[in-house]
Amino acid sequence: MPSLADIANDIKSLLNDIKSNTAVLITNTAQTASNVNVLNTTSQAGFSNIASGIAVEITLQQQTNQLLNINNEQNETIICWLKNIANVLCDIKHNTDVSIKLDEEIDLTLMHINKIIELVHAPEALEALKFKELEDKIEKCCPPPVITPVPCFKSCDSPEVPPYKPVDTKWTPIRYTNSNPK
Repeated sequence: MPSLADIANDIKSLLNDIKSNTAVLITNTAQTASNVNVLNTTSQAGFSNIASGIAVEITLQQQTNQLLNINNEQNETIICWLKNIANVLCDIKHNTDVSIKLDEEIDLTLMHINKIIELVHAPEALEALKFKELEDKIEKCCPPPVITPVPCFKSCDSPEVPPYKPVDTKWTPIRYTNSNPK
């Protein structure tokens, strides 16, 4: 049977082991806490990098949306002008078709009347021909004033396009350096 001194020595030995293991546990816990702090700091830097990178992307997307809006307004202006041009050309075609028919009818009628007048009034026809030559010479010397045409369409509103200024996208990620030794 063990003596009381042996039991006390065993208990003392166990207490020393517990004390030693507790010191190791405290050291390991401190090191784990330090590693958790490093991990937390690294995670925060990563989230900050992601947040600032997304902020740059949002800014670029907003600028893209503004430019697309301006482009859309320009396209609407172009379409407006094309509609006006199409309407004017259609009016010109209709007026030209009607005018050509009238001109052909008038030309035939006038040629017929001219032939009759020349036959009935030959001396006067020669005088009229001389008068026409004289008018042509005067018109060549002093041409009639040019008539300014009236605009035939409403002008389209054109958007004002500001000069393109790219957004500054210089972005550098936050660098984390581990200053805590493991």
